[in-house]
Amino acid sequence: MSRIGNAPVTLPSGVDVTIDGATVTVKGSRGALSRTFSERVSFARGEGVINVARSDDARDSKALHGLSRALLRNMVIGVSEGFRRELNMVGVGYRAAPAGKRIRKRNHRRRRSGRYALFRRPGARCPDPRSHPVERA
Repeated sequence: MSRIGNAPVTLPSGVDVTIDGATVTVKGSRGALSRTFSERVSFARGEGVINVARSDDARDSKALHGLSRALLRNMVIGVSEGFRRELNMVGVGYRAAPAGKRIRKRNHRRRRSGRYALFRRPGARCPDPRSHPVERA
């Protein structure tokens, strides 16, 4: 039994899920995502939750069961909350500063500084020179 696959995916308010065979479309305030899953897993919509079930107990089906549930949960989170990670730089001499749509990482021990492209949306912030959040709507 897959513990991850057996857990239901809760739907926050404002998220609409459409199940059409193996294709699942998730729409929310931050956009819409669609994915075609394997035929070995099926989706059942309940009241405020979606349950994922597998067709048989083969090893591949068990793996797809948990994977499909995790992908569906990530889709729901992506359209409702968005993507956010907090990046921390550890080491002597490392600093970060926003430079337009990029984050500039400076190492005071080397001549060259690196520029790292963020997502193509403005709003890169660096509240602290040693950590900066990366968000995507």
